[in-house]
Amino acid sequence: MRVFLRRWYGATTAGRPAIALESDQIPRELVDWHDAVASTGVAVTFHNRPVELSKLVRSDNGMMIFWMENQGSYYWAVDPDDEQPAVFVTVYPTEEPWQATGETLRGFLLHCTIDEAMLGAAARFVVMIPGRVAQSYLSNWFVPLGFPHLANQDPSTQLLCSHDALAQVCPPPVGYSIPGDATQMLSVAVTNPDDLDKYQADLRDYLSTVPRQPPVEIDELPPF
Repeated sequence: MRVFLRRWYGATTAGRPAIALESDQIPRELVDWHDAVASTGVAVTFHNRPVELSKLVRSDNGMMIFWMENQGSYYWAVDPDDEQPAVFVTVYPTEEPWQATGETLRGFLLHCTIDEAMLGAAARFVVMIPGRVAQSYLSNWFVPLGFPHLANQDPSTQLLCSHDALAQVCPPPVGYSIPGDATQMLSVAVTNPDDLDKYQADLRDYLSTVPRQPPVEIDELPPF
């Protein structure tokens, strides 16, 4: 987690004291995540959001909600008594049963941090392309990260990486499909805007406008 944060967002804050446990009921993984995120000195969530440490509480059914969808429709939680906490999700915490996501807390936090970095990147482009083109393009540039889709994502959603970029592929929103083709929406994000050109080169026929963004200063290339 800290390696990813440092190499995607830049150097961490030196000498910052670690966050103290607010409660002995809060899983260590959550405290470590909040501490790592705070050390970046920048925002790292842009869509879904974590619950602040000071607001983490255990409900009557024993679950602790720690992550929420931006529309307030999905809630993710753990049982603090688990030695290796598994993550569960529900729509209405007081009414609907909790469903296992298949991810551990540590894996889920890394998954969401990468997903949020993808969504919030300043140097990023989105393109609608035929499924066959997406498959060929991704196999040439990226490898799947192996995370399952989040509950608020289409089941076919994939998060991928190269050594210096992140990518996500999923079905397009309604009305954005290419007529006559099984369309995929491809998003690609990089830390260095100069790297956009190489990732766009094979997609020129499908790109309409290419926004240019100011450089993002980093001290190392990401290790993806």
